[in-house]
Amino acid sequence: MGIAEDYIKKSKYFEYMLPPEGVEVRERLNDFIWFDDDGVLCSVPKEKMIPQTMEESREEVRKWDEEFGIFKICMINVVNPHAKSTKEQRDYIADIFPKYVKAIALINNSALGRMAINLFIGLRPPSYPLKTFKDYESAKEWVNQYLEEK
Repeated sequence: MGIAEDYIKKSKYFEYMLPPEGVEVRERLNDFIWFDDDGVLCSVPKEKMIPQTMEESREEVRKWDEEFGIFKICMINVVNPHAKSTKEQRDYIADIFPKYVKAIALINNSALGRMAINLFIGLRPPSYPLKTFKDYESAKEWVNQYLEEK
């Protein structure tokens, strides 16, 4: 069994994006993350999401600051269409992400999912570039343009 099969056993969302050989993959409460060779943070969700409280969300940010500090990164995230969050959590993310994000590419293979994301973006446009894609290759090509920006 190869690396792809090993990861897909952990989450079907690895079908959309796999970590390269030799990269450190961290398992968190609701996702798996790694930095690719270009420094892009890649995130694949777990299939069963565990609802987080606001306190847990704030603790995740505190841990991130402690480990990585505050610097802006590009991200590619596979979206779990079953993920739930409260309005308070969405507002918190919308407020906190500009400190950390240069650009985000979201991978969602569902037309309905992309429509919901675009509706949310339309209601509260982020201060950073954000775009949805059907596949990793398109997302990576788009996000690469933001890698050199300060």
